Amino acid sequence: RTLRGQPPSYTAPAPASGTAVPRVASLDARMAALDVSSSRPKAFISGRFTGATGAQIEMEWMRQMLEPRGITVLPSESPDGIDRWDDIAQGIDDCHVFVIFGTRNYGENTGNPICSFNEFKMAKQERKKIAWINMNGGKTDFSKLKGQATIKMGLTGTIYKMWEQNDELVEWVANMAIEAFKATVSGGGGGGG
Repeated sequence: RTLRGQPPSYTAPAPASGTAVPRVASLDARMAALDVSSSRPKAFISGRFTGATGAQIEMEWMRQMLEPRGITVLPSESPDGIDRWDDIAQGIDDCHVFVIFGTRNYGENTGNPICSFNEFKMAKQERKKIAWINMNGGKTDFSKLKGQATIKMGLTGTIYKMWEQNDELVEWVANMAIEAFKATVSGGGGGGG
């Protein structure tokens, strides 16, 4: 399991059981101040899984890093026995931040109703906060595949971070989720439920 930006011999470590993962600075204090013990910030992770340009390994790593920090990651990790379309649609509807793993083929309209193109369109329609992780070496033109012009137009003006496997990137996503969650709880919008 090689991650982008790492030497080919690098493999993603599995979290050791019982290992404490540092939480987002003062997340517990922020949550206590909001008095919302039954709810948590939610991040929806969107990306392409297929081929050499897929981001599945990086998406799995991000999930493993966010969940111990108190962020609920959507869609469900193990979709066995559930309707995947409903899981994805409900996840986008419920999330506070929509995280794009923007590979060259992200946003291609494949005709599948739950492809990244349709996920992105729903997130934009729902006015979700977007966390764009650029996995194209800084390029923002993608591959000009069917549907990608819509993605490019929707990302205009969106600040992105370059993919790097580090705590800074995880903290950026976690903080975006927390801030959007706080805005939702205080009635200021930001999406999620």
